[in-house]
Amino acid sequence: MDGQDILADLLGSVPEWQERALCAQTDPEAFFPEKGGSTREAKRICSRCEVTTECLEYAMRHDERFGIWGGMSERERRKLKRRANEARAAAQAAMAPVSITVPVPVAIQPYDGEIESPRAA
Repeated sequence: MDGQDILADLLGSVPEWQERALCAQTDPEAFFPEKGGSTREAKRICSRCEVTTECLEYAMRHDERFGIWGGMSERERRKLKRRANEARAAAQAAMAPVSITVPVPVAIQPYDGEIESPRAA
């Protein structure tokens, strides 16, 4: 959450980008459809909106569980978050120290000219 979002939350005001959002000028019902309802209209509006990125970032930071935010449904945001977490984990694993085992040579005895039979040993 950035400073503006924190301040907006504390003051109970709306972040600046939300005032420019196209959804603020339309019926909010389109962005919160009933379970199984169509999200097509909301996503169409989002596709023309100038603050889609800010909207999606806000929804991801605030763990919004309902509605269309930044052109994505809650299911799509969950999938995006899961992929981001997997990518983050893979990047961290790639940066983890690697342990390499190097075989230590066995001390070689000088050759004294005689070969011992394995059966004699």
